Amino acid sequence: MLTKELSWVPARDPMHFDKPAVIGVGPGFAFARKLADSYPDMAIGLIPCAVGGSGIDVWKPGAYYEPTKSYPYDDALRRAKKALEHGELAGFIWHQGESDSTPEKAIVYEEKLTELVKRFRKELNAPMSPLS
Repeated sequence: MLTKELSWVPARDPMHFDKPAVIGVGPGFAFARKLADSYPDMAIGLIPCAVGGSGIDVWKPGAYYEPTKSYPYDDALRRAKKALEHGELAGFIWHQGESDSTPEKAIVYEEKLTELVKRFRKELNAPMSPLS
C-alpha cells in the first residue's frame, strides 16, 4: 500500500491515515487479499485515499475539507499519479457517502458520484477502470 509519505509498504489495517486517532478497518485490505488469492502471481498495490466524514462536495478539484485539513480530490489524484509510476490502475473502491445520506443530499448523490468517477478516469487516463 502507498503510505501518507508516498512510499510502498506491505498492506495492513488500518490502511487509512486521514484521522490518526480513529482506529478501524475498511474494505480495501479485505478486497486486496481476496484479489491476491485469485491472482497469486500479481502484485497488487493499494492507494488509500479515504477522508472520513467528508461529503461528496469536497471531492472536487481545489475543494478543502477543514476537519482533516486536506483537499480530498487533489490529494487522491496526486497519490494515484504517484502510484501509476509503478503500475496501472485496475479500479476504484468507493466507501464514502454516509454524510450525504440525508434525503436532500441523497437524491443528487448518484449524479455527483458519476461526475467524480468520470473526472478521475479522465485525469488518470483510465476510461474503463471499474468502480466497486
